Amino acid sequence: MSWSDTIDAMLDELRSGGARAQSYWAQQLAFAPVVVHALSLTMRDHLPSVADREAISAAVSLALAALGALPERPGVEPSLLAAMAQRQARALAWGRRRTLQRLLRRLGTGTPPDSGAGAARFLRPYPLLGWSPDSRLQG
Repeated sequence: MSWSDTIDAMLDELRSGGARAQSYWAQQLAFAPVVVHALSLTMRDHLPSVADREAISAAVSLALAALGALPERPGVEPSLLAAMAQRQARALAWGRRRTLQRLLRRLGTGTPPDSGAGAARFLRPYPLLGWSPDSRLQG
C-alpha cells in the first residue's frame, strides 16, 4: 500500500463524517511520524475538493488540540501517561504544530491558532516532561 492509498483511505473515512474516523486521523496527523508529511506532499501535488478540504481541516484542528492535551482522568496507568508525554514531546520537537498550521493555511479553510487565546492554551505546563512555559524562556 502506497502513501497515496493511505491518504485516499483517510479521505474516504473522513467523508463518512464519523467522529471516530475524524478522531483516529487527527491522532495520526498529530503523532504518526509520516502521515502528516504524506498528506502535505499530496496537497502539494493537488488540492482536494472543498468538502475534502473541510474534512481534513477539521481533523488537522483536532490534531493541533491533541498536541496540547494529555489525558488527566483517574485510574490512568502512569507508564501510559509517560509514554504519551514522550510521544507528544517528539511530535513537538519535530515541529508538528508548525507543519499542521502550514497545512491549514494551504487548505484555506481555517486560521491556525498561532496567536491570542489559542497560543496561550497550547502553552500549558507539561509536568510529566518537566516543562513549563517559564522553563521554555529560561532554557
